[in-house]
Amino acid sequence: MPNPKPWYRPRNVCIAAFLILVALLAHEVYLAVNATPGKAIDYGQRAVALVEENQPKGLPADEPNSWRFLVETIDAAKAALDEAAGDGDPIEFEALYILSTENRPDGWSLENEQARARTAIDLFAARGIPDRLAKIAAARRFVRPSQRGNLIGWLLPELGGARSLARYSAARMELARQQGDWPEYVRAYDEGMALATLFSRQFTLIDALVGYAITSLMATRLSEALVTTRLDEPTLVALLAAHERRAALTPITRTLEGERLGCLDTIQWTHTDDGRGSGRIILTQVQMLSNFGGGGLNFGGASIINMGAIAFPSKRAVTRRANEFYDKVAAYAALRRADRPKSGFSPEAWVDSLSPRHVVLRMLVPAFGRAVDSWDHTQARLEGTRVMLALEIAQRRTGQYPASLAELAPAILTSVPLDPFSSGPLVYRRQEPDEAGRRYLLYSVGADGRDNNGAQHAKTRELAFRDGNNGLDYVLNEPPKPPTAKPKPDPHPDQPTQPDGTSP
Repeated sequence: MPNPKPWYRPRNVCIAAFLILVALLAHEVYLAVNATPGKAIDYGQRAVALVEENQPKGLPADEPNSWRFLVETIDAAKAALDEAAGDGDPIEFEALYILSTENRPDGWSLENEQARARTAIDLFAARGIPDRLAKIAAARRFVRPSQRGNLIGWLLPELGGARSLARYSAARMELARQQGDWPEYVRAYDEGMALATLFSRQFTLIDALVGYAITSLMATRLSEALVTTRLDEPTLVALLAAHERRAALTPITRTLEGERLGCLDTIQWTHTDDGRGSGRIILTQVQMLSNFGGGGLNFGGASIINMGAIAFPSKRAVTRRANEFYDKVAAYAALRRADRPKSGFSPEAWVDSLSPRHVVLRMLVPAFGRAVDSWDHTQARLEGTRVMLALEIAQRRTGQYPASLAELAPAILTSVPLDPFSSGPLVYRRQEPDEAGRRYLLYSVGADGRDNNGAQHAKTRELAFRDGNNGLDYVLNEPPKPPTAKPKPDPHPDQPTQPDGTSP
């Protein structure tokens, strides 16, 4: 009787390997066709909870949410603006406080735009917008209600209207300054800053950036008024109180936590959930994410493409890398600007170092370096405005400006504000009156971290806040620019100037 042949003969091994391969392929096809986005965690509710935590401390549990009233006010203001504009161009409130007429089309008239803006302000008053803004400034809790769907798809229609209301508040400030109506001036400043504060308390970076933009607008308008107009002490004290009340924007580190939630939510719906904290990427969902952000990935919508998940990191690995990034960027943002280069971390460099296999993270993580820069710029303007108010109060009380900023605390300020771009206070020195009548100079050293004796760009002082523009400072008590009819070519666009306008 012949010996039985072993089962592991080459033919049998090949058949077994083929069957295993077919089974694995069938399993991959099944997983690809039936890939379902994970929904284990309600990140929308977590985002709302974060916004609740950002509200003022000590609010009672039944404190009303004024978000709906804010939206109604924005809608009412938009209707008034549309009525004031009629069939013409949109109303420009900026015409009342920005004197430059550069880059305007032929036939554009500053006087005409100012008249249209005044007409809109009168209509706003008739529609009760000032009273509505006063109620918003007095309210304490603003929480955008949760929306259905993924966090990345939440609609933020209020942001444009909020900026329009801020420009309206700035225009009210200018009219009140011209009329010497200082109680109205204080109200308009307080209400504009209230808008900035409430949006900074929401959870998205876009909300925060709108808050920063409004803050910069209001603080710049006030600082220019302090240069050109002599305010009495009671008005200065009231403005400082309003400034201190509104200037405590939600730190950017809290905003980054909101962005973390949005990122984790997107990771969740672009991956399956295996019930153990991991899962596989769903490339058809990534295509939707790409289309949402304008990336343009196109897999044809066929579920079979999800078989490619085997080439990408797991959900657990992507989540781990996302949390690593947000931990690092939060620690980076919490540092003073002068200390960040020593940290060895760069948000942009971290993203660039990501493997192309981390396709979701590469789509999701924005240029946080610029957002952190915006936070620094806003803080510099806030601290500068605070110091300018205190300097003017000191001058009214003593008849002269103090010899140093140290004299402002604790008599007027609890402490001397620091320059976000250095390791010390803002640079301050008294001087003989210059052509603008300034008896002191106050500035931030800017992005290069060096005192350049107040040198600044001839046209755009904001260049001092940009990395790479060495030799520039950001002068905080800069007078408003005189009106110019047409832009003139700048033969030296990157040439810094001294505070008197001359080249260094």
